[in-house]
Amino acid sequence: MDYNNIKVKDFSYRIETMDEGQSKYVLSFSERQHIKVSETAKLIIDCFDGKKTLTDIVNHLKGQEVELSEADLILFVDTQLVSNAVLEGMEYNAKKSSSSFMWCHLPVMKSNQLAWLFQVLKVFYTKVAAVLLLSGIVGSLIFSIYMVISGNSAGQQVNSLMLILLTYTSLMLHEFGHISAAYRKGIKVGDIGVGMYMFSPVFYVDMTNTWRLGNKQRMLVDAGGMYFQLMITIPITMVGIVSGNSFYYLINLFIVSLTLANLMPFIKLDGYWIMCDFLEINNISTNAFQIIISFIKAVRGDVDENDKYGSKKRGYIMISIIYVVSSVAVLSLGSILAVKAIFNIDTAVVKVRQMAMYFADGKPADGLAQLNSTFIFLLPIMFLVIMLTKMLIGVIKGIKKQGVRK
Repeated sequence: MDYNNIKVKDFSYRIETMDEGQSKYVLSFSERQHIKVSETAKLIIDCFDGKKTLTDIVNHLKGQEVELSEADLILFVDTQLVSNAVLEGMEYNAKKSSSSFMWCHLPVMKSNQLAWLFQVLKVFYTKVAAVLLLSGIVGSLIFSIYMVISGNSAGQQVNSLMLILLTYTSLMLHEFGHISAAYRKGIKVGDIGVGMYMFSPVFYVDMTNTWRLGNKQRMLVDAGGMYFQLMITIPITMVGIVSGNSFYYLINLFIVSLTLANLMPFIKLDGYWIMCDFLEINNISTNAFQIIISFIKAVRGDVDENDKYGSKKRGYIMISIIYVVSSVAVLSLGSILAVKAIFNIDTAVVKVRQMAMYFADGKPADGLAQLNSTFIFLLPIMFLVIMLTKMLIGVIKGIKKQGVRK
């Protein structure tokens, strides 16, 4: 590889102020490609403009009081520019996090195909609209709780299909909320799709491009999904009042409970991202284990880690520990549910037979509800199989790498 006259892709950037006044630069090369670098690294990257040789760059950096040799620059190119595919002509392939519980995902459409819709929906983030809608949400919730507590829902027949349809509609609105908030901030996002997160089918959106925003702005995007998801409680309450069917109030409470579950900060739900952006800490899920190992080494006196995380060191360590413990708990729960489902596989067979009978008897609503129930029952088994497969693949890759090094 010729290291002279190398050119970095065009990029925009924003500056984040870190501990003790230090600055980090978030470089955005595309909607999906973003890297965070130090001020010195940004200065070096700016030198690779396609017009300078390594000698030119060394001399230029000396004028900026940065002492590097040509060998140092070659190492920087290999470890930073090439590995992150930021040189012109390089194709960027997003790395999937192995720590994610999104074990299956399928892109369905590009979000820009509905750009016109999100341009309209972003009006819900104006102050007047937000106040009115939040008031309506709170009113709907209070009224639903009152109707349930007063016993108006007692003996009400459960419409399983209606519950499923409204629940998944609220989940789709949740993703629309994230996208509309991003559009409100002038940011376009990536694919919309469906997937499996832990033990539940979900919708998802590629929100990588929101790294162009600052932490406080990203918090609006983080919370936007829950805001939109709760909006559905307003029309559901109206339908309940008009129809006199109090079952809709129970649906409201179920949707609210789903939304509140999203606030859990220690697995990658909205609460996790809100916490990270509020505390202005990086996404710790990708290096939580390394942070804990470094902390243990520091306690043992093996290395000096006192200044590695600045004034936020304790926060990083505490959240990393809780994140790891929560992840282990989720995996343990998934394993327990999977084993339980395997030992009760006859239940799944009975569910399938009941589903077939419902469809044969001309009861498609009951059949679809039973299909959903069967699917949810089998999800832990699918989750465990996929996770074990990923672990096995990781072990095999690790062994192969060790073999190559030898």
